[in-house]
Amino acid sequence: MKIVAMDTTQIEGGLALLDGDAILAHSTLTKGAGLVVTLPEMFQAFIQKADWAVSDLDLIAVTLGPGGFTGLRIALGFAKGLSLSQNLPVVGVSTLAVIASGWSLEQHPRLVVMDARRGEVFVGLYQPDEQQNMQPLIDEMAWNPNDLVQNLSDNTTTLGKMFTNSTIPLIGSGVGVYGDLFKKALGSQLQIADEGLWHPDPVQLARLGRLRFMQRGADPVETLYPSYIRRSDAELTLMKAKQITAD
Repeated sequence: MKIVAMDTTQIEGGLALLDGDAILAHSTLTKGAGLVVTLPEMFQAFIQKADWAVSDLDLIAVTLGPGGFTGLRIALGFAKGLSLSQNLPVVGVSTLAVIASGWSLEQHPRLVVMDARRGEVFVGLYQPDEQQNMQPLIDEMAWNPNDLVQNLSDNTTTLGKMFTNSTIPLIGSGVGVYGDLFKKALGSQLQIADEGLWHPDPVQLARLGRLRFMQRGADPVETLYPSYIRRSDAELTLMKAKQITAD
């Protein structure tokens, strides 16, 4: 199966081209002139390097978020455009699920904490099924890190019950920002992934997209929307302005 996978949910994006399990091309996308320019350029370069036509692709895998409000729309918009223009199947995958899939922990759950700025982290809890497809155990949410720690430390909460007297596998960019808080509160209970696994890998996205496509087929393009989880700064500013005007 010929797959292109693309992610622009972070400060830097990623693009990968796979033929079955073979990785034909894999690159980080830096902002440079802007991901909206570099993503299509790198995609064309990858297709030419593989000596493929765009119509040769069997699947497009793309992250839906959470992530940067502007960035995550770039890959999704490009993927939807390719899908519609070339009649190609597309699968959307959570950014947190992609991060979770990069850590080999057999069948164990892993807690993903992505830095969401504004003093919050995006949180997801995933466990692989028998085919290594990441299954969500809780709804993805934005958490205050202190509230997250309190929930993990309390064996009466949903998260606390899941990790009572067991290791908490922690992965994601939120570890880099709030690692001291997590370590101080949870100590030896933590198992922290290597820093190189904290960000979404487009190769893992391609593999996860293929699994989901085989299990449930393609996603209808019209149903694919960014997963923001919370409102943007611009929306919050507008809401505050309206409230001030109303008062």
